[in-house]
Amino acid sequence: MKYIFFLTDKELLLLDLKDQIKITRQFLIDDLISSPETFKKEIIHEEKGLIVIPDYWITSRFYPLETKRKSIIEEFLKRRLPSDFPEIPESKDFFEYIFLKQQEQRGILVYLISESLFYSLYRNLFSDLLIEQRITTPAFLWKSKLSRKFEMDKGTILFMHIYYKNAYLCFFSDSCFLFSRLIDIDEETYINQISYEAMQSFRLVSQRTKKEIEKIYIIPKNENDKEKLANMLNIEVEDISDKIYLPNPEISLVEKLGTFAFLDKSDILNSAFYIPYRPIRRLKEWFFFQNTGIIVGVLVFMIMLMETLFFNRIFPPLPKEKKGKFLYVQDYISYLDEIISYEKRPDFSLLLLKILNCLPDHVHLTEIKIRSGPLNIELIGYVDSRSIEEFQDRFSAFLKRLRKTFKNTKIPGLSEIDIKKKKEGFGFLFGFNINEG
Repeated sequence: MKYIFFLTDKELLLLDLKDQIKITRQFLIDDLISSPETFKKEIIHEEKGLIVIPDYWITSRFYPLETKRKSIIEEFLKRRLPSDFPEIPESKDFFEYIFLKQQEQRGILVYLISESLFYSLYRNLFSDLLIEQRITTPAFLWKSKLSRKFEMDKGTILFMHIYYKNAYLCFFSDSCFLFSRLIDIDEETYINQISYEAMQSFRLVSQRTKKEIEKIYIIPKNENDKEKLANMLNIEVEDISDKIYLPNPEISLVEKLGTFAFLDKSDILNSAFYIPYRPIRRLKEWFFFQNTGIIVGVLVFMIMLMETLFFNRIFPPLPKEKKGKFLYVQDYISYLDEIISYEKRPDFSLLLLKILNCLPDHVHLTEIKIRSGPLNIELIGYVDSRSIEEFQDRFSAFLKRLRKTFKNTKIPGLSEIDIKKKKEGFGFLFGFNINEG
């Protein structure tokens, strides 16, 4: 991973991760929305990247579901999220879920991006790329870091990080992120400020989870912060600053990145939970099955080839027939077979018309190859589409028409077809044997 894209309401910061976190470029959000070309030319590459967004751009929703089948859950969410969040229809493409038991109900807790600004930026900067961009937040990264050292799976926990002129309060319940708060603090009265804001947040936690905060993990600013907060909040407070590795970032970096500046390279790269762009993930899964099929096919071919060579060595070839009448009759029969098969050949012009009639709008053929014995068709072309999802819809309509026209012929599925990104859209190449009576 070469770059991290750190998003705020006003800026996109390009971070380098080679040795330690460093800001290499800064872009104003207004400029990216109005003219994204500069960003694309200078920054976009063919490596997967990480996009870090603010915690409050994330929202969650619990759905009671008994099944754990991935295909059923994802299809359910693809239909349900746009109806539950009509103001952000793109939410069906940006979500992740975990299995959860909540108030005696089993189901899934879904995290999705609720900030419309994110979708505007993603459309402008990343949507036309076949690159897997992982999306995360400081809360997800801190949760992953803390889980390696501390018990986060049970109970309701507050993680508190006091640094420079801010306090970061992040709330978790049974390992699930609830919400976070960022507080501007005063040097002299910051303990009172934090205590007040924490108690206000406790009420919200109690309303959402029907539970009370059981423990606070704190990275304090001063040594006596732990004792003062424990007395004021009447909750167990554990100082974890000496139990986890914390970098010592420059003040200028902290002012820009906040609590994220205190995460190291391994925390960022080893985080297990992130929100994917679903169409890219689905396409990569299809590529995986396609490549697996190719590998299996090559292995079967090699086994059959070795078997053929083995039997040829054991059983010598039959002696050749002497030239004579019998050979002449065989040749005559062979010529007759060729004439009969020629008479029975399909009408290629009719075949081409059938294929062309299957073409929907935005699907274009650049080449059609026809091979005889058995009759094989190879189609090469492209789909004029701006996004992966649009490509899938248009190309699936083409395959559906082919199956309807050639009912006795096996038309390959989307996962079996070679697909490549091109300037005009998405290119494709596939073939099939005609098996029509």
